[in-house]
Amino acid sequence: MMATLSARNLGFSYHRTPVISKVDIQIEGGVTALLGPNGSGKTTLLKLLLGLLKPAHGQVFLDGVDLQSLGHRQAAKRMAYVPQVHREAFAYQVEDVVLMGRMPHASFLSPYSREDREQAREAMERLGILHLARRPYTQVSGGERQLALIARAMTQGAQVFIMDEPTNGLDYGNQVRLLERLQTLAQGGLSFIFSTHHPDHALSVADRVVMMSQGQILRDGDAGTIDAESLEAIYGVDVRLFHVQSGIRVCVPGLRLRPIAC
Repeated sequence: MMATLSARNLGFSYHRTPVISKVDIQIEGGVTALLGPNGSGKTTLLKLLLGLLKPAHGQVFLDGVDLQSLGHRQAAKRMAYVPQVHREAFAYQVEDVVLMGRMPHASFLSPYSREDREQAREAMERLGILHLARRPYTQVSGGERQLALIARAMTQGAQVFIMDEPTNGLDYGNQVRLLERLQTLAQGGLSFIFSTHHPDHALSVADRVVMMSQGQILRDGDAGTIDAESLEAIYGVDVRLFHVQSGIRVCVPGLRLRPIAC
């Protein structure tokens, strides 16, 4: 059964300064891009959806149950956070990092079961990183580490994946490969919401784009409805959108750039 994550009239303030105001959102299947400039409230909204921050007003619901009353262990069985690429302090094997996703299902210090290990290996296989199982996590590429973190979330049993700027720190090739994986997994029934300040990432893989500005949702709709005017409104610069082929659009600045001789 597909999980549903929603928020109603969500608000939050830091030291009495409003950061999120009157946000309504529902995530159920597909890829949702949370698009906006730095300081627009994207990360704070994700933390509220995860239950890491308590709303000043409004509520967050997971499958119709108030997240604040659900408990972290129960929420973790349905929803997972995939952080930005990072390095572990210890050289755990990739498989061990993925296996950590089974912690919400086990008692403290209990050994991993055969079923746990099978689920971890299945997740790695789906993401094409099974061959890295015995490699130290600290010695694989940034893109491979990010895929391992997604595999850990899948092993957790989650159906909703929350990702804060997942392509940050990745080179262009790994950015493309990661976004392609999100598309493929979403087609299998999983839900992804990721924050980004890159319009092209939203245009390339998202089914839906939620555009944020000053802590509020400026626009929420199908990715195909994004227009230059909305992008100009949240970024404050002149932009152009171009169709490069059927169904594919790119965003470029509206500057008079110097042409490159071919």
